[in-house]
Amino acid sequence: MGQDFIEAKLSDDEIRLMAKKTLAFYKPRPAYPINIIAILQSESVPTVKGEMKLRYDVVPDHELDDYAITAFQDNLRIITARRSIHEAAGFGDGHARMTLAHELGHSVMHSGAPKARSVVHFKTNFIKPYESAERQATVFGSAFLIDDVRAAQLANPEEISVEFCVSLEAARICFERLHQKARRAKIAQQMKALAAELASANKPEKEAAHYLDSACPRCSKQTMLKIGNKFLCTTCDHVCDPFQDGDP
Repeated sequence: MGQDFIEAKLSDDEIRLMAKKTLAFYKPRPAYPINIIAILQSESVPTVKGEMKLRYDVVPDHELDDYAITAFQDNLRIITARRSIHEAAGFGDGHARMTLAHELGHSVMHSGAPKARSVVHFKTNFIKPYESAERQATVFGSAFLIDDVRAAQLANPEEISVEFCVSLEAARICFERLHQKARRAKIAQQMKALAAELASANKPEKEAAHYLDSACPRCSKQTMLKIGNKFLCTTCDHVCDPFQDGDP
């Protein structure tokens, strides 16, 4: 099929949050790599329109032009996959697993005409990325299969690919996104520190207290300050009137 569709605008962060909520629906504390086939066989899916029935069909390759496709009915989502994709996903193939997670994304977020993970995809230039059904499903699939917290601890895309059983391409995209985010956070922290340093350097020095030469008549400390038309001792808090000539 290779056809894209315009969908409601969603940012990547909104899609990733939706993917994590969907994962929590199936298992609050998932063990990675995610068993995507078991999820598709669960017969239920939490869509944006509420929980619906989910049917997962596997057909011979020659019966399906696409790798997999999602169809929409009133209260039912039907995901159909080539047998080769189903079997490869069962053996941990990253591309096949991503294909099934991609279709799950369609079933959660979209409706209307069938949406497919195609053998050949034709880019539609007039559809903006945040409105593209295919891009949204791809972002969803990646977020569903990859845990960002754990992935950020891994050294390279190859480790992410092995850890989560995803394609190397998906792992590279995730790795670059996480490291770009870390670089932005580091730059923001450096800018904040620089701003604090500049503010401190430009802050006027606090004027030193100017004590009188006379000592306090109560505590005898030379810590008397002129406050208005009175004198205050900062040692004992004694307040007195201005000294007259001849006062001690």
